[in-house]
Amino acid sequence: MTGVGDTTRSDGEGTQAPAGVSLRSLVIQAGGVLAAPADGELLLIREATDECYALRGSGVEIWAAARETISVADICDRLLRVYAIERPNCERAVLRAVGELVDNGLLVAS
Repeated sequence: MTGVGDTTRSDGEGTQAPAGVSLRSLVIQAGGVLAAPADGELLLIREATDECYALRGSGVEIWAAARETISVADICDRLLRVYAIERPNCERAVLRAVGELVDNGLLVAS
C-alpha cells in the first residue's frame, strides 16, 4: 500500500499547499480509479499502476465531494459543517490532502 507524502510549499495566501493547488482550484475524481470501502476506510486503486491508497475520516469525505467538479474552498465549507475545526486549520489540511491526491493521480485539479 502506498503512503502519501507531506511535501508542501507556500501558495502566497498564508496557507501551505502543494504546488498548483489553491482554495480556488477545481477538483474532480480522476478516471481509472477504483474505490471500495473496507474496514472503515476507502481503498483506492489506480488501474494504470495498480497502486493502492487508503483514505480515512475526512479523506473519504473529500473523495466523495470530488465525485463532481468542486472547488477546494467548497470542500472546506462542507467539512466545516461536520467537524469542529477552525477554518485556517481546515483549509491547510484540505489543501494538503487534495494536493496529495492530485500528486498521486487520484484527483484532477484545474
